[in-house]
Amino acid sequence: MAIRRTNNSYTNAQGVSTVETFGVGSTVRVWSDYAQVWSDQWAQTTFASYWDNDLEALQTLEFVDSAEVDATPEVLEKVKAKLYAQALDKALEDAKAKALEIADGSIVEVKKGRQSKGVVGKVVVKIVRPYRMGYRSTAMTKLGIATSEAKVKVAGRNGKVYENYKDVVWAWVCNCELLQVPDIDMEEVKDRAQTQAKYQFDRVAPNPQPRRQGA
Repeated sequence: MAIRRTNNSYTNAQGVSTVETFGVGSTVRVWSDYAQVWSDQWAQTTFASYWDNDLEALQTLEFVDSAEVDATPEVLEKVKAKLYAQALDKALEDAKAKALEIADGSIVEVKKGRQSKGVVGKVVVKIVRPYRMGYRSTAMTKLGIATSEAKVKVAGRNGKVYENYKDVVWAWVCNCELLQVPDIDMEEVKDRAQTQAKYQFDRVAPNPQPRRQGA
């Protein structure tokens, strides 16, 4: 028996208590923490998480009477696989979103706006400036877009000489469209997912010497 929890129900002022058992052979973690009892009341109790084969997911119970870690190696492998699959989906989603961001070096076309519409070039500068919308303004990124590779030397205030792009137009990022979406590095995505999955597993991994907790 891995997890025992008492459920109380009331019918016609008569209390009925039943004890349920969960996670036999699949309880992966037992710990103590605070749980909300009422809207403004919290109490310390015992939590336990177990692998649910039907749902193919980890489930967490609170206010358990007793619990014991007893997950088999096969169950732990299922937990690892699930955590990795979830981490891979998230890492791939993040990578796709990042690939669509306009960054330094991105090739863009100015699609809207009163100036530079139709210009295609490389983003070489990004600054944040107030963007007016009627009577209001909000901070927004403005892009410096180089239309050629020509450069000129410019003296800075610190006395140093810098090379700046010669032919640059400015446009708000909201008026620009990314023309070349970079490829996603799947190996990097998998490595990131593996790291995240390991971190998550370490948080739910059972104690090498599980101790019985609760009543």
